[in-house]
Amino acid sequence: MHMFFTRTLLVLLPPLLALSLNAQSLQSNSNNELIQGNDYLASNALEDRITGNQGKNRVEPPTWKTSQIGAYSLEHPADWTLQQPGQMGTLFTLLSPLESPDDAFHENLNAIEQDLKGMGITLDAYIELTEQQIQTYITKPSVLVSRRVKKGKNEYHQLVYTGIQGKYSLRFEQYVWLLNEKAVVLTFTGEKSKAEQYAALATRILGSFTLP
Repeated sequence: MHMFFTRTLLVLLPPLLALSLNAQSLQSNSNNELIQGNDYLASNALEDRITGNQGKNRVEPPTWKTSQIGAYSLEHPADWTLQQPGQMGTLFTLLSPLESPDDAFHENLNAIEQDLKGMGITLDAYIELTEQQIQTYITKPSVLVSRRVKKGKNEYHQLVYTGIQGKYSLRFEQYVWLLNEKAVVLTFTGEKSKAEQYAALATRILGSFTLP
């Protein structure tokens, strides 16, 4: 399920596409190029060369905290708002503070679990279905990174893609695990124009997520 939350509209997409959520309103590239990148920063570097966004100020929160979310844990900026359980069946939602009175979009993170018991779905098949749905349900989609990552004893798939929802040009980064016939999907969503600004912060939050 892929979700976009606005003040007046809630859009739900089919269940194999992980969720993306923001708490106020959702206000992009379409060359469909697949890049085997090495992380959030690598794909940002490509976008910067195209858009000329190099050198924008990065968000550096003053303090961090670690939150326990059921069997999972997560490190995040202390001034971000954690809701658990989250909206529409998410395990949690984590919302950035607005940057100014003119800022209507919360950069955000959420996670879902999906029971795949008895379906015989591999991680490769799950990612293939997800990428198909990105092309179907995201306006002007562009997949920037799609690669397998080994971390400790576990392996996950990293997806980075951009697209338009409503009047917003957005950037999504997802980590997808398949463990014991259960998918765990972690998604960071931000405005594409602020990708460089939030790059280091997003990498640290996503990388801090621990499985049971």
